[in-house]
Amino acid sequence: MKHMKNLMIAVSALSLAACGSSGDSTAAPDQGNGTNPIVTPVTTKTTMGTVGSVSSTAFTVQDQSFNLSSSTVSYAKQNLASSVLTSGSKVRVTSDSSGKHKVELNPDLAGFISAVQGDTVQLNGQSLQLSKHQLVAGDFVLVSLNPLQSGEVTAVTKLSSAETPLYIELEGQISELNETTQRFSVLGQQVDYSAAMIEDGPVASGRWAEVYGQLSNGVLKASEVDFEQLPDSTETEISGVISWVNESKTSFELNQRYSFNVTTATRFEQGSANELQPGRFVEVTLNQQNNQSVLTEVEFKNQSISPVGSQRVEVTGTMTFDGSHLQLNGFSFAVNSLTELEDGLTLQTLNGQYLQIEAVQRADGSVTVKEVEKAGVSARIELTGLVQNNSVWGYQVADNSLSGFDNQWLELDCSFDGVRLSACTLDD
Repeated sequence: MKHMKNLMIAVSALSLAACGSSGDSTAAPDQGNGTNPIVTPVTTKTTMGTVGSVSSTAFTVQDQSFNLSSSTVSYAKQNLASSVLTSGSKVRVTSDSSGKHKVELNPDLAGFISAVQGDTVQLNGQSLQLSKHQLVAGDFVLVSLNPLQSGEVTAVTKLSSAETPLYIELEGQISELNETTQRFSVLGQQVDYSAAMIEDGPVASGRWAEVYGQLSNGVLKASEVDFEQLPDSTETEISGVISWVNESKTSFELNQRYSFNVTTATRFEQGSANELQPGRFVEVTLNQQNNQSVLTEVEFKNQSISPVGSQRVEVTGTMTFDGSHLQLNGFSFAVNSLTELEDGLTLQTLNGQYLQIEAVQRADGSVTVKEVEKAGVSARIELTGLVQNNSVWGYQVADNSLSGFDNQWLELDCSFDGVRLSACTLDD
């Protein structure tokens, strides 16, 4: 999959100031010809990331400093004291041209603690490990999680009883969708969405959802399900860790959540496209150009983590498809609503095809397909995966070319007779 993909990312539009005599517009409009006032666009910028440092006067997100005196902090549409800002908390900061900042707390979990036993806290059906905490059962907390290791807590914010919303929140990628029973799973928690109001639907496997509701008999009864939408801003910045990159370095995933395509308009700071690697910390910028939002900048940070909790997968072969998973040699690869089908492929035509897939294996061992294309039969085959018992993805190696590489995740180029591999070399 080494060809360039030119798909632009639909993200934002200009935010327009209200016109008229109400006096509450952010910027006063020009009067034009006196009959049709000219509406002046208010430039907005959205910064999405985690809080770095917090002082009595300012806080930082992505190395940017924001004055607390010009910031309004909120959760669930309720204003909160700025003291709730905690290092490691996920936030969305919207700034306008007047210098005002709207700070929305964006936790992965929000709800009442049901039980506490030492360092183990039960919240929304999740067991969380927290050290040196002073929480008790009944506390309402907002919890931010490591985007690549959902069991790792990065920040906890306790709300007072007066600040507690009427619902709990669970945020993550939809899996185990059953449209008949109208249930799905988020972070391992079963969700019943049969009575929920759906925002920016449809409900689909693989989509990132914010679920609001109440727990009942171990199931989250959703009252509302909101799907991930990037903000309507002239400029959006998102920071995080690269969790997957395709072979041609033209598409990558951030925080196991956002997918971006590199185009000719994309520039790289402190590095190049060749440095797009899982585990690298980056800050991406999207701007509106010709009424489309494009990925204009990727800035590399001097940080990386290893392991990243995910691995790139590449495999080719004749595959079967059951409507949600591709199968090959006993291995299963999940296809969801975000999987990119190329070469005119559809879900209805996948079964029995000779295919090449690029995918990502998560920390829990599940494999999600990112791209699928038709493959031509060749005497050579490229594979990326785990070498086990002298085989890769169920293909046995007929010689000793992979001896000494057992239990290593490798990118390989091998001879292939249609059944077995041989003469495997590391693919640069």
